[in-house]
Amino acid sequence: MSKTAEKVLESYFKHLASEGLTEEELQNEELIQDYTHDVMMEHRSGEIETNIITEYSRHYEATSVAMHIKDFEGFTGWIGWTYWYGGGKHGYPGEIEWVCDAYFLELVEEKEVVTIKRTFAKRGE
Repeated sequence: MSKTAEKVLESYFKHLASEGLTEEELQNEELIQDYTHDVMMEHRSGEIETNIITEYSRHYEATSVAMHIKDFEGFTGWIGWTYWYGGGKHGYPGEIEWVCDAYFLELVEEKEVVTIKRTFAKRGE
């Protein structure tokens, strides 16, 4: 695959934004850009957190996140990026460019974890 992770994500988000649009709407590049931006913001926090070490910022918190893309334009796999959040009252982490810093990931290990959930009620009720 010769595409970068950035290019795969951009194409994938544009594809998601274009789903269900009419032919007339597909011709409106401004509309596609707006919808693509909305899709990007919906996916900014990723599907899962990863263990990849992120950059440091004294103004924002950061974690590495990823999403799995299946069979899109010849690509199937994981793509990761840094998810910036926090910043307090005057912080705008959503404005930080993140797609340009995307990278391909290799899944090294996957474990099934069993979680025990307990439900309680007060006695006598």
